[in-house]
Amino acid sequence: MKLRIVEYLTDIEEVEGVALSAHLCCSCGGRRFYFAYKGKQTKGILAPYLVKKGGQLVVKAICSSCKNAFVMYDSGVDGRHAKPWKTDMEYADFALPTNRSDSYEVVVKYNYYPEKFKEDGVYSNAFEDCFAYLTDKNGKEKALFEE
Repeated sequence: MKLRIVEYLTDIEEVEGVALSAHLCCSCGGRRFYFAYKGKQTKGILAPYLVKKGGQLVVKAICSSCKNAFVMYDSGVDGRHAKPWKTDMEYADFALPTNRSDSYEVVVKYNYYPEKFKEDGVYSNAFEDCFAYLTDKNGKEKALFEE
């Protein structure tokens, strides 16, 4: 199965056939996003802002330019360690207390075992780890989630 959000990735950098790093970019060209999630939001001091709740984390990205929305990560189907879940959580809006209405640029990083990196020349959804980092106006990265 191909990587869920491959069509929303730009500036892709491969690292020795075991990892990739890329920027999230909407089909309209927008590079700033709002988020909704199913899971739990933390204070993010020494941990990512979003973590699993009841074994589930789903993160939806919403383009701030055109409002196109897509699931960028779902712990029930993404990665080698996906575990289907049976909860009916509603999406909650993600907001940082210090700048509630801001949208963010996003850097997404994946780690792979070499044999799972690409399937038929396409990045695989069988990654080991997925990390998403928000970039604030000062260029500082903050962990949105680390799965």
